[in-house]
Amino acid sequence: MWAYFVCLTLLCSPTAHGSYGNDLIGLQDWQSKILDSIESTITHYLNENDEVINANLMLGVSIMKGQLMSCVNKPARSRKSFELMKRWYAINKVTNKLYEKFYRTNITEPKITKKILDPELWTSSKEIIHSTHHLPINEADMDSSVVEDLFFQNVSDTCILELLTSCRPSAKCIRSELEDNFLGYALTHQVLYIHILKKMNCIKSSVHIILDGFTQDKCNTMFNEAMYIVGDSNVFNDYKDLFIEQIAVCGMENMVDFIRPEWLLVLMSLQNQQGCFQSGDDNQSCDLHLAGVSLAALGVYWKFVCFKNNKIINKG
Repeated sequence: MWAYFVCLTLLCSPTAHGSYGNDLIGLQDWQSKILDSIESTITHYLNENDEVINANLMLGVSIMKGQLMSCVNKPARSRKSFELMKRWYAINKVTNKLYEKFYRTNITEPKITKKILDPELWTSSKEIIHSTHHLPINEADMDSSVVEDLFFQNVSDTCILELLTSCRPSAKCIRSELEDNFLGYALTHQVLYIHILKKMNCIKSSVHIILDGFTQDKCNTMFNEAMYIVGDSNVFNDYKDLFIEQIAVCGMENMVDFIRPEWLLVLMSLQNQQGCFQSGDDNQSCDLHLAGVSLAALGVYWKFVCFKNNKIINKG
């Protein structure tokens, strides 16, 4: 699951350092398709009953919107770029309607809820970061992570709630959220915690560079996990949700190695014609959590293509 909510098969070689521009050439024509996919999902849930919309979905929506806000195309110089900007604003409009729909029936802890669903909380800088890859992940590692996830989820939820309510991180939470040797969802939760810790300025800015190092180390491990998951169809069937969440979380932190055209194709293949994302082979099955992480990942991909189109300098 995503960290928090109150009472909350394709194998490719590692990207070489400095190949950010080359990798995204294949994504240049995907900007409109990514917006199509996002709009289809948002529209699908706008047409669902109010009770269907939950916090897991809306957290993904918020990260997606924050990522779209992180890069806006330069003033239109062509009909194509003008049309893209029109689409951007149209999606922003329908996304706001989905927020309204959610808040009509979800009024528990409104101040806390609105804090974590504020898209501004989920915006990124423009500094592109490359991973450094470590030892590969194996099946035994993945199996052990399932046991750790259940324990760590409760710890992480409590620690994120602590930030949202008081912005005063306890020593216990700092220790657990920066601890090494975790895998799976525990890692994505840790990165989300560090992101909130920094964005809300709950810790001195002089410490941010140290926290950036922890984030990069954790995303390095997640990249190795993602490579293992997507490289085996049986493993992917069990861990597709985690794989997409890893793209969303580390892509939000501008880890460019997670931005691969073939991984985008894997992600979009899970969306059916109705616009929802399927956890199984049943064309009628719609998974809210999978939809949430997928929207977040789509927002991440759009941001990187936008960076490329705007010729933002790679500082990585």
